[in-house]
Amino acid sequence: MRLLDRPAPLFRAWAGASSRRRTTVWISVMGLIFLGSAWGGIPGKNESVWLAALYNMPHVPEYGLLGMAAWIALQGRPDWVAWAAGAFYGVTDEFHQSLVTGRDASLGDLAIDAVSVAWGIWAIRCYVTARTPSWGVMLGFLVLTSAVAFADAWAVTG
Repeated sequence: MRLLDRPAPLFRAWAGASSRRRTTVWISVMGLIFLGSAWGGIPGKNESVWLAALYNMPHVPEYGLLGMAAWIALQGRPDWVAWAAGAFYGVTDEFHQSLVTGRDASLGDLAIDAVSVAWGIWAIRCYVTARTPSWGVMLGFLVLTSAVAFADAWAVTG
């Protein structure tokens, strides 16, 4: 099902736009993530598991939105292409973070990024197909991302 088949003002305007405009929105989301990654680390982040885990949680909405934008920009291609593009951007973002003073790259962040991209694609597909999202899937996603965030935080704080 194409995005235009479901009448929704917010996404209809975006999906009906030219391929160039859809791609521009997708690249803009990547730019915002890049700017967020360029900020230095939060003082005291590595002192508390809770603070370190909380610090990782912004990855979820950022990469969920990236997954939605990739799926819309790459209309007509298989879902895995949008997921692979978003996950690859996560790899480049972690590399970028490794170069920023006060930041570090981690496999936990990368896992959160990849799962969040998949969640964003799933959410936009539910929206387009007018399916009600499964609460079990939503809860599973929340548990999975929280577990990865805490595991990564535990590894960082020792």
